[in-house]
Parts: sequence; structure tokens; C-alpha cells
Amino acid sequence: MRTYLLTGIRNIRKRLGYALINILGLTLGLASCLLIFLIVRYELGYDAFNSKADRIYRVNHHSIDYNPRVSPAVAPALRNDFPELEVAQFFYDDALVRIGNNRYNEKNFAYADEYVPRVFDYQWLSGDPHSALTNPNSIVVTETWAKKYFGTKDAMGQTINVDNQYDCKVTGIIRDLPGNTSLPLPFMVSLSTIKKFMADMGRSYYNIPNGNFTFICLPENYPIKRVRDRIHGFMEKNWGKDIAKEAVLLLQPLREIHFDQRYLDISVSSTTSKQTYWALAGIALFIIVTACINFINLATGQAATRAREVGVRKVLGARRLQLVGQFLAETAVQVVAAILLALLAVACSSVDGPGVQSAANAVPSETAAAANDGAVPRFEPQKTHTRFNSGMRAVSTPDFLGPEGDERVAPPSGVDGPSSRPHRRHGW
Repeated sequence: MRTYLLTGIRNIRKRLGYALINILGLTLGLASCLLIFLIVRYELGYDAFNSKADRIYRVNHHSIDYNPRVSPAVAPALRNDFPELEVAQFFYDDALVRIGNNRYNEKNFAYADEYVPRVFDYQWLSGDPHSALTNPNSIVVTETWAKKYFGTKDAMGQTINVDNQYDCKVTGIIRDLPGNTSLPLPFMVSLSTIKKFMADMGRSYYNIPNGNFTFICLPENYPIKRVRDRIHGFMEKNWGKDIAKEAVLLLQPLREIHFDQRYLDISVSSTTSKQTYWALAGIALFIIVTACINFINLATGQAATRAREVGVRKVLGARRLQLVGQFLAETAVQVVAAILLALLAVACSSVDGPGVQSAANAVPSETAAAANDGAVPRFEPQKTHTRFNSGMRAVSTPDFLGPEGDERVAPPSGVDGPSSRPHRRHGW
């Protein structure tokens, strides 16, 4: 085998131009395919890091159009009428954050109730997830923001002033969330901090603040149909028959949020079409097939030019299996070189979207497995080369082995709505 490899490398050096074209062509195809694969996997993996993702649903309002936000009155009513469910509530906002003499304008942080850590998976580095968001003026920060605000000092117990109104104590630190989440946030302030504001907003079903999101989590083996069948009665009981006829609460699976473009614009996280990424996957397949065909064609083209070499080796006593081994080794060297260059190109690439680059670290093992399964070109040009007799006449044909503003919903006539102008502080 060592002799075959050395001979293969020597032949590649002898025909360097041909080898470079062949290797670079395959490299481009593999690198493009891998990059597209990483992007597709990243996008289709939105919110998959949550262990309860298949049981979490966002509660959406629908009357005139589709609104992912609901009134603050919905969450407590759900807890009262559906005690078997876990109900979590976020209120996204922007604010001026002050730590000592340093000030930061932060966007899209969240006020979160004490049920949020029970529904969503956060990796807690410090603090108790069961009590960190229970008391007013409590704040849980992500690892990056803890370093941003306090450097190397321990952030636990430190004070952060939010919007010149609330002096919040750091009660927890969580690991940074993956980039492919529908609920990104730098930190969470306990929702009880703005309890009065939320109570005022929760007096009417149609008081829908810009940023208020409600989620439910089902018990294991609990069909969502049991909840959906009771929604109309729930609406009628809490807000009357008129609103129950005009509006409905839709329960949307967490994994579908990123791909549902019917809903009003959400500044927290963008939506996209899943078909786009299936189309990208089809393009990747086309690219890799084209690269394999190109590789095979170039190798076939070399068959005629190497007929004399094959004939001489046969005259000198080389057996068929020896010639097959030599050409296999030469092909293997080129394929391995192309794979390594493709992996290097992917590792050095800058792909938009947090987390995509970290996904690239897992590519080598997956590519190796793909190579064993035949995902990389697997052909045998030696079957062409070795079918020349000593007189250099071809006796067979080549044979291959295959290859956000205010989206508050206007209340119907006869139903009281919120005040006429948005509250600049909380954006409703």
C-alpha cells in the first residue's frame, strides 16, 4: 500500500496541472455543499435546543389578521382555567441600562415571569432557576452580558439600573442562547417588577402591548387538541360571547414560529420560508453531483494518455490487481486532498448567523461518515486504464462504479380599546 501511495503521489506531481484542476473542482463542489448544509441545518434547527420544544406552543391572537402578541390578561386566565399547563410570559422592551457611571442602550431584553425557566431550557451558571425571577427587581443576565457589564468580577449580587427606574439585583447567570432561537435576549428582568403596568394593561382583551408573548407547555403525552377544543369556551367565559365570536387564540408550535410568515412583523426574531432551505438543499445536491461528474470525466480523459504507461507495466510483469491498486491509490490521494481542502475552506469561512461556525466544527466526522457511505465520488478509472493490452489497443469501454411598531389589533365596534397614543416607555 505504501508503494501504491508513493507512486500515486509521484504521478500527481508529474501531471500537476491535471491534478490541480481535478482536486480544486472537487474541492469547490464539496465546500459549497458543506456550507449550504450548515446553513440549512442551522435554519431548520430553530428552537430545537429546547428539550420540551415539541410540547411548547405560542399563544397568538387572530381576528382581523395574525398577531403573535396577546393581552397580558391571557396568561393568568390560562393558568386559572388550564391548571395542567405551564404558562410562561415574556414582555420585550428597550431601555437604558446603567452600571455605575457606564450607560448602555439595550434593545430587545425581556421581562419574564417566574414560570419561564420551567418551560424553556436555560443552562444556569449561577443562581436558582426556581426563584431567580420570582421577586421584583431581580435580573438574570447571559454570560456575555455579565462579562460586558462587570468584566472579571462576579456578577451575582451586583446592581443594574434599568431605565432609571428599577435597581435590579443580579440573581442568576445563564449561558448564551444559540443564535437560532425565536426568543433571543441579553438578560431577563422579573415581570413582577412592572406588575402595576401589566395589571393596567390586562383589564381588556384588546389591550395588546407590542412585545407581550405568551407560551404554554403541555404535560407529556397530552394532546394539543384537548386544549384547542376548549379555547372557545375559555374566551367566552373570560371576555364574553361577542369577543369569543370575533377573535380566537391560536396555538402555534414553537418549532414552526420561525417559518410562519403570516404573522405581523416581529422585531425580536425574523421569519422565513422553509421551502427556501429545501430548495438550497436541492442546489447543494446538484452541485455535488456536478462536481463528481466533472471529476470522473477528467479522470476518464486521462485514460487514453496513460495507455502507454499501462502497456509498459504489463510487459514488465505487472498484474491487473497491482495496476488497479496503483490507480485506486492515486484517486484516493486526490479525493482526500479535496476533502481536506473543502473542510479547511468551510472552517475559514464566515457564515452569517450565530452558531453556524460552531456547527462547522462537527463537519469532519460527518464528512468522514459520508465518504464511507459513498457521498464522495467513488469511481474506478483504473478499470479503464487496465483494459489496454500490451499493444495499447483499448479492448473495452470505460466502466465506473457510480457515483416592530404597534400592531395592536383594533377592537370591533362596541368594544373598548386602549388609549389613542402608544406609551413611549413600553411601546404599546
